[in-house]
Amino acid sequence: VQQQRDRHTPPITLLQKYFLISTMLARTALSTLNAFKAQPMSRGMAVVTNFKPLTMSDLPVPQGSWKEANTKKQRSHNITLLTGVVIALATIITAKESGLVQFYFGPKIGK
Repeated sequence: VQQQRDRHTPPITLLQKYFLISTMLARTALSTLNAFKAQPMSRGMAVVTNFKPLTMSDLPVPQGSWKEANTKKQRSHNITLLTGVVIALATIITAKESGLVQFYFGPKIGK
């Protein structure tokens, strides 16, 4: 296998060897420099002195009637549902009547 690969790949020139070695050395130097620059992780909460844990009293208080809000939301959802059903039925009926779609519900009886 080594002989076949050597036969198909051109030999590496001296300039290519120099480039490969200089690239490896540059990468090694950069990774070493980054290792020295890295700082250990620190806990960010050490600086905060006036931290107060949240309690249930800090949450917003619901206002208004739940039933009215729910009825309004459900009315909107029901209108959206009804609109979707009407558009889907209109599309199916139009496709059936235009002859573009055959549903083949069963054999035609008669005639």
